[in-house]
Amino acid sequence: MNSTISGNTADFDGGGVLNFFGGNFTLKNSTISGNDSSSGLGGGYLGFGDSSTLINSTITANEASPGGGIVLADASTTITNTIIANNPLGEDCLHFLGVVTSGGHNLHSDSSCIGVLTDSSDIVGDPLLDPLADNLGPTLTHALSLGSPAIDPVDPFLDCPPTDQRVFARDDGLCDIGAFEFGASGDTGEEELFADFLSHDIKKSKGEPKFEKFTVSLTDQFIVDGTFKVEKLEELVDSADGIGADRLISYKVKDEGKGKGKGKGKGKGKSAKFEKVKNVTVSDALTLDAGITVVVDVKKPTRLFVPTAGDVHFLCYDVKVSKDTGEFPEGLQASAVDQFDIATPQGLFDIKKPKRLCTPVVDTGEVDDVPDVLPLMCYSAKLAEEEAKHGNVKDLPVTALFLGEPKNHTVDVKKERELCFISTITVPVLDP
Repeated sequence: MNSTISGNTADFDGGGVLNFFGGNFTLKNSTISGNDSSSGLGGGYLGFGDSSTLINSTITANEASPGGGIVLADASTTITNTIIANNPLGEDCLHFLGVVTSGGHNLHSDSSCIGVLTDSSDIVGDPLLDPLADNLGPTLTHALSLGSPAIDPVDPFLDCPPTDQRVFARDDGLCDIGAFEFGASGDTGEEELFADFLSHDIKKSKGEPKFEKFTVSLTDQFIVDGTFKVEKLEELVDSADGIGADRLISYKVKDEGKGKGKGKGKGKGKSAKFEKVKNVTVSDALTLDAGITVVVDVKKPTRLFVPTAGDVHFLCYDVKVSKDTGEFPEGLQASAVDQFDIATPQGLFDIKKPKRLCTPVVDTGEVDDVPDVLPLMCYSAKLAEEEAKHGNVKDLPVTALFLGEPKNHTVDVKKERELCFISTITVPVLDP
């Protein structure tokens, strides 16, 4: 439990773990990674005992041929909320004896587990794991990247441990698959609230060629086949919890009015622009921590967040607190890790007001591939008075994967602008 088994080599079977005759093995909130059984079976795990139980664990990057991930020959095996994926040599799953029961919400990356993990909630896909690293816990773990299908699919009351491998609380309302809980920080005591992302103003560096404007066609939950002019660089948006390594590049965009707005259901003709959507309820770690309800009106789209790795893009809309829903409270604060502040990277920020809502977006020609990713709610924020400001960073090279095509920039990084939180939103039913 709460362990990492890594870097082991077996001359025969079970590179990471071997459960042999008569054994009863339980793996919970643990990681089996980077083990090798090149001359035998089961690079990560070989079960040949009475029983094995795997709960909220991550088994990846192990090698054997056959059975790079797990080999199941126990009399009985139960696997729940577990990642078995991306084992580079040998299949993820090899089952040849005993009864295997899926407890549900498992994630695997190849077809070898399909006949083994048969619950309807089991997922085939890439978990988007970061490399094994020190993610602020007592043991090394594989962090989940933004957009991972392992984030938030599990009801926490369904066999989900209250903490992850790092002993960080799984308390955001849903449980992640595997040993690592995305966005969790602190321990089970009095937790410090961390934002998921921190943005900085940027501008193109001296000598950088003039930004050439271009247009893109995008679709999200608010706009179908919208046409946007991409006008200039605006921000860098980086992971702020001290764990993830995700980076998004923000561009200013202008709605060219050639889509079908979903605002009030109008959007008639090709010249229609997005129309404001009122009374959208937002729930995120900030609102839950403060015990408040935030309701906003979604105004025009003004930003496009583009990843530097992966393919998750966000279209961001200006928002304001809805009329008659009360003022946004003063005095809210959250922490963020600023990678550009080497001396004191962790800082406390005063939250000013909701600024923009960012929803997953795709190229209009790929509407069937909209990622199953939660929106981001961004709040204007500034360092608390007692916090030291960092100096500007010049001539930073960055590459945006703009709908899969790399765009290279050299930028100067300036002051902090916003804190963003992974959120859920409730959109009122619109009149036809």
